[in-house]
Amino acid sequence: MAHALARCLPDFSGDLPVALAGPEPLGLLLRPARRAAVPAEPAPSPPARVAALTAEEREALLREGEERGLRLGREETRAALAAAQDAAEARLA
Repeated sequence: MAHALARCLPDFSGDLPVALAGPEPLGLLLRPARRAAVPAEPAPSPPARVAALTAEEREALLREGEERGLRLGREETRAALAAAQDAAEARLA
């Protein structure tokens, strides 16, 4: 019966399964669909966020990026060296 009722009613933006499972399914079904909350102001764009950082925060982010890049570079170098060593050992064997 709930499925027949659901087919007759308009789409309630995802409220339907919750409404049918609740203690008062018909009352919940007849309630207007919930609308997504609209933020009061749009999220700042990345350049605006960067401009809002203090000099110390920018410096810390740059340092962190450099450290991450160096770490990734070392890991890639180690992987390349290991692959070259494995290939050389395979040729010798």
